[in-house]
Amino acid sequence: MIDRKTLEPQIPANWQADHDQYTKLAKAEKSARNRYRNNVDSAYEPVPALLQVLEQTEALAQSEPQIRALNNAIGELSHDAAMAQIAEVSKSLGLIAGSSKVKSKLSKARRALKGKKADPLKSQRFVEEGLSILATELQWRRQAAEQLSPALNTYEIAIKDSIGLRLQQRLSIEQAEYVASCRSSHKDISLHF
Repeated sequence: MIDRKTLEPQIPANWQADHDQYTKLAKAEKSARNRYRNNVDSAYEPVPALLQVLEQTEALAQSEPQIRALNNAIGELSHDAAMAQIAEVSKSLGLIAGSSKVKSKLSKARRALKGKKADPLKSQRFVEEGLSILATELQWRRQAAEQLSPALNTYEIAIKDSIGLRLQQRLSIEQAEYVASCRSSHKDISLHF
């Protein structure tokens, strides 16, 4: 077994200075890599998110009759039954990208029916506000889907295998093989200690 007394004389005299310099460079490289990753991720993320919003425009439009029916439910049903119906519509809206503003108004409408100070008129106003937001959403989404979607799809395809690669659900076979072969080579880690 090799002991410490045998190994210490073999340590180069400049090891501490080299290690300190390496540590400084490694820290700078890690910081630069993280900044780069944050920049490219934040540049790519909005593109598929917007495409998803535009793709779900008609799903949002199909929720309009359900939302309109809530006003009748609030006026005709018990508060608990109306709150359950509002919760059900809110849950279905939660599956649609970019519907949070409408869903928020429905949540407020549901809360307005809670407790001893339940206010059905206030609840119906929140539903109407939600419908107003829905109309605005549908208008800009339909226009954007018509005018922007083709160019946005082309742009997304162009950048998804470069700056968007880290955010892809799966790598292609070619990409996975490249990464596997790249990572399988030996790397000297002696300066990490």
